[in-house]
Amino acid sequence: MLKCIYIKEIILKKYLAILALVIVAVLVGAVLFYGNDYKHEDKPVIYGL
Repeated sequence: MLKCIYIKEIILKKYLAILALVIVAVLVGAVLFYGNDYKHEDKPVIYGL
């Protein structure tokens, strides 16, 4: 019984770690993607002024 709970805890910790890495990767990717996109769209506005 104790061993089963311990194994579940390890799996849960691994799952949470993977989930955290995925969330961080998505956020970093979104920031880089939208950051570059924003800069490109921002330039014509500056030249327009």
